[in-house]
Amino acid sequence: MSATRSRWPALLLVGVALVVIGVRRNLLAPVRLATAGMQPTYAAGDVLLVWKAGQPVLGDVVLVRMPGEPAPTIKRLVGTAGVSVVLDAGGLHVDDRPLRTGEQTTVSVFRSGCVPVGLPANTEVLGSQRYATFGDGAPIALTPPTGHVVVLGDNRGQSSDSRQWGALPDNALEGVVIGRVWRNSDCD
Repeated sequence: MSATRSRWPALLLVGVALVVIGVRRNLLAPVRLATAGMQPTYAAGDVLLVWKAGQPVLGDVVLVRMPGEPAPTIKRLVGTAGVSVVLDAGGLHVDDRPLRTGEQTTVSVFRSGCVPVGLPANTEVLGSQRYATFGDGAPIALTPPTGHVVVLGDNRGQSSDSRQWGALPDNALEGVVIGRVWRNSDCD
């Protein structure tokens, strides 16, 4: 009887570990952002929490697997099947609706030597999301077919996204970012 009692803590620990692994693999996952393609919203080195069971909507920041890339990355969902997406010198337009509010802000980002620099940013609104973007980068004009999406980084001049890869299959989306767990503190 004492041998059975002594197994309970080990069995409980194994059970908790399996639940944690299952949640981590199938529901929630921390993801470290490797590039500056989502500045000013998120910085390289930030750790974000991704809800893998979520159904993304236009404007959401999503975890996406780009073709030929070894690891998924973070981008903003700007187009779904049948929705026209145009990015030009006038900013981003979704279904012929301009997303820029006309509001310009100054956003502090850290450059080499951890010196904060104020950079001008445009404000866009898509769905329920209001966010800042840097630059316009390369133009794009896409209307994804059924089963495909368009994603862009908020740092348009520094992001590799649907402008290079075109519309991506829906199954390239792996989850919705629900928040920042850890801010890159190299310069804090």
